[in-house]
Amino acid sequence: MSMANLMDHGNAMVQNHLANHYFWKWTQASGTVSVSQGSDVIEAHNLPCDPGERIRIGTQFETTVVDELEENNTDDNAMNDDAVTKYKIQDVWTEDSAQKLKVWKKDYDRVIALAKGAYTSTSVEAMRAESLFILARVYHVRQEMDNAHKFYKQACLLAAAASSSDNSTADDHKDTALAPARFGLAQTLIFQQKYGDAINELKKVLAVSADATDALALLGLLMTRDANTMPEGLGQLQKAIELDPLNPQWVILEALALQQHEANYPKALERYQKAIQLLVNKNAASKTKKQLRQQNADTVIPYNLYANCGVLCHKTNQFDKALQMYIKALQALVATMSNPDQPYSTATMENKGVEGGRIRHKDNAMFFAYLPTKCMATRDLSLSIKDDTPEDVVMADADGEEQESKRKRTWTVKMDNGQSTLGVEVADHVRLGADFESQVLQVTSPSEGTVELQLKDDYVVDENQEPKEGNSALELELWVKRENKILEIPKALTIAFNIARLHEVAGRTLAAIELHKAILKRNPAYVNSLLCLACISVDCGALQESSKWLKLAAQTAPGNPEVLTLVGNLHLSLADWQPAQKVFDSLLVKKVAKVEAYASLSLGNIYFATLNLSEKRYAKHLQYASDYYKRILQKDPANAYAGNGLGTVLAEKAEIFKAKEVFNRVREVSGDSLADALVNLGHIYLAQKKHPEALQMYKNYMKRAEDGTTPITSKSRVDDVVEVLLYISFAYFDWARHTELFNDANAAPADGRYREAMNCLKQAIAKNSKHGIVLRYNLCMTKLQAANCILQKLTRNIPRTVEEVQEALDGLNESLEVVEGLVKDKADGKKVTISSSILQNFLKNCRANISSAESHLEDEKKRAEDAEAEREIRRMAAEAVVKEEQLKRTMAQEKLAKEQEERDRKAEAKMRQVEELQEGWKQEQQRAAERKAAAKTKPPKPSEDDFIVEDPPPDASDEEGPGSGRKGLFDDDSDDDDDDDNKEESKAASEPAQKNKKVEEKDIFGDSDDDSDDDAAPKSDTKKAEAKPEEKQAADAKPSSQDLFEDSSEDDSDEELVSGSAKRGADQDASEEGPAKKRRVLEEDDDD
Repeated sequence: MSMANLMDHGNAMVQNHLANHYFWKWTQASGTVSVSQGSDVIEAHNLPCDPGERIRIGTQFETTVVDELEENNTDDNAMNDDAVTKYKIQDVWTEDSAQKLKVWKKDYDRVIALAKGAYTSTSVEAMRAESLFILARVYHVRQEMDNAHKFYKQACLLAAAASSSDNSTADDHKDTALAPARFGLAQTLIFQQKYGDAINELKKVLAVSADATDALALLGLLMTRDANTMPEGLGQLQKAIELDPLNPQWVILEALALQQHEANYPKALERYQKAIQLLVNKNAASKTKKQLRQQNADTVIPYNLYANCGVLCHKTNQFDKALQMYIKALQALVATMSNPDQPYSTATMENKGVEGGRIRHKDNAMFFAYLPTKCMATRDLSLSIKDDTPEDVVMADADGEEQESKRKRTWTVKMDNGQSTLGVEVADHVRLGADFESQVLQVTSPSEGTVELQLKDDYVVDENQEPKEGNSALELELWVKRENKILEIPKALTIAFNIARLHEVAGRTLAAIELHKAILKRNPAYVNSLLCLACISVDCGALQESSKWLKLAAQTAPGNPEVLTLVGNLHLSLADWQPAQKVFDSLLVKKVAKVEAYASLSLGNIYFATLNLSEKRYAKHLQYASDYYKRILQKDPANAYAGNGLGTVLAEKAEIFKAKEVFNRVREVSGDSLADALVNLGHIYLAQKKHPEALQMYKNYMKRAEDGTTPITSKSRVDDVVEVLLYISFAYFDWARHTELFNDANAAPADGRYREAMNCLKQAIAKNSKHGIVLRYNLCMTKLQAANCILQKLTRNIPRTVEEVQEALDGLNESLEVVEGLVKDKADGKKVTISSSILQNFLKNCRANISSAESHLEDEKKRAEDAEAEREIRRMAAEAVVKEEQLKRTMAQEKLAKEQEERDRKAEAKMRQVEELQEGWKQEQQRAAERKAAAKTKPPKPSEDDFIVEDPPPDASDEEGPGSGRKGLFDDDSDDDDDDDNKEESKAASEPAQKNKKVEEKDIFGDSDDDSDDDAAPKSDTKKAEAKPEEKQAADAKPSSQDLFEDSSEDDSDEELVSGSAKRGADQDASEEGPAKKRRVLEEDDDD
């Protein structure tokens, strides 16, 4: 192409191709450079460079020259043939240090000449457009964005014109010609912050090349800036990721797009983590085994990715994870700046830190390390003041305890022969053993080679560490804390600042202050740390300290809007209205968009706060405040702070309902993030006598103020909490007074509400705020009202106790003493903001209530004694009733026990009777069996015998046995009436048996002879009378052996069945023969 150009200088096509060739070609320069690992400064040997020039060192490292350093000595360079010039480059050299490396440059001047020659050599619009595109790229690389934008735009216009003149090109695609030029034009438009035009140009590029991942990613990133087009933008980014899923750059762009909106912070964090993993995998695949062994894969990740992850974790309240990410960011940054001779992350004994900015707090452990002193610290545990000194002397010595404490905190260190100094100074932090850390208060050297260290804390000896017998010394290894050099890296200060902000939010205030001061010692112009220290001082109530830091910030960055804003807020917190107004007026003059609204809002607040300074200016200031708030809302209708201010103006004008509507709208717009709206709503509810709702608003604000989520601007957090406690106490006080208006039993809750008001005031007084006098007076007034409420309980039919009256009297006495002290202070000239008339009026009412309370107390004590006596009488009567009932229960239980005992006795008797009956039945069966056996074996009597011998009839008990036994066996009734009936029945049944027995005895023992018997009665009657005992005996024997037990002898079972009439005839025959047989027996007895 060079030969073609030499042959034809007017060939535009050849010139364009040759210009494009030189645009990409690296040309070796005549000089060399020396580089150091971890440095962004190069030493150029006979190599002139211009700022913005692109160079390549070695074969891979490409960078841009930023500027020539001023420390170069031009006179020495002129005298020296090997001139050395130092340049600052854009990137850091990460490889090993090297000397006189070859340098390559790009000859952009030749590219510009060739492109201009091609443009002037032809009239073809397409070729001229290509020439302008080459020129635009050169200026783009040189960061000359205005020239680049001009040539990109002209190239696109010429390309569009060339496309429109071509009949083969459709009208719809005439604006899509030369897509690379349009992509460059979109980049320059983004640089000019013309995002809408850039989006249009990128869409034209995608119309030609839908798979252009660069255009897709950039278009998606731009569209996500607007909430309305954010879904479409995320879709474009997702398309780029799908086309090139292993490219971490597109994932990083998606994360950048997501982090623009707070709701997408978790998703953005997830995308960053995925991008980090892709980079780890990519670096692991591209590195050799040797490189992987030398360098951890995590350290090759750009530190800003870890830093962004830390910020997102910080925003989502993942404080521990955020700290881990910041530490990884520092490690990644150190890895790119590693110095083999002295790594930044390594602590040394010589690096004690910067005076006034030393880092020693344990939460900042990433910036220091404990180093061994190679010495042992010992302490003798056997020595004690009490052992060496008499007890009375020890007790009399006032400093004995202090000396003992010093002795326990003193350690002896013996240095080795090779050590000249220990390297430990006063205020150094040391560690003994593995875990005991303390600070050195004093260093002494009693002898050569021996150093005594007095520590701040006492070492508690563990049981496992107690010395053995014979050795009373405790010996531990001594370590000293020393800093590393990470903060010497300029980029590390930003990460350190983020860590300090994280400490602030997490409540680690001391660690945050220490880190901010360390940053300022390394970089005094770091304004953000100055502002943070000022804000921390305001939150802690140290306004003078805050003023000091703000003065330094104003000197460092004069005219900085953020500094002026904080200065104005400081004046507001001190109620210096005129200086604050001047500061915010100066901010309005600057016309800074972000600060103008805040300045207007502050001016509105100043006018509203000064309403009561002058009655003449009341209406004027109120109107000014309203105008400033409305002016802000006209430009930004969603400004919740301006809306809150307008609501306060409406409330001041007594337009309660409108103000309430505005405050509710503020809560809705701000997502309930503006805590001041809660307090203002509480005031509105209190004005409407809606005390529960007002208390709810105040308490919600109180929670935010205590946990630190409420932003503090014009006052300290302590004063803020005290002010809200005052609001809450007044709400309870007003609620109690409103409840007392019932003046009957419904006023009972008033006492408890007064107590709540007093509790809130006591909490506020404990905060030791500047409103102490007002708070104490309000507490006395609340006690006075509470005592009056207790004294009126009787008239309202509300019960009260002696303790309540006594407590009211004590409160009145305490209030009287406090107010008398305020009157005395006012008389002595001390500042008391309460007027004397109010104090004297209070004393008058308090004394009157004290005398009334004393009489009420006496009456209440007498009433309590009478009530106690009455309760004692009632108690004794109740105890008597209880004892009487207990006695009745005892008697009833005894009666039941006796009845149960009687039933048991009767049951036992019946059981014995049953047993006797069973035994009698067995004997009867045995006798019946014997008679049958005897009847079978006994020979028949001679016929001359008139009588036969039979067994005597059973006695009365035997005859009654079956019947009485059956009755006793089944009769369960144990009543006395039943027993009497049974007795009567047994008596009636026994009378015939007794008569039969008498007759039988008469017949047997012969009270009369046969003749007299025959003569005394007819024969038939005699036979009938004589037959009765036999019939009864047969009747008694038959049911006892057959009916009851169903038992019969073998003879009975063998006899044939006969009819009933035959059987009755046989029975009659037997009965007729009975008397004759008996007479025969008597005759035989006579013969004997």
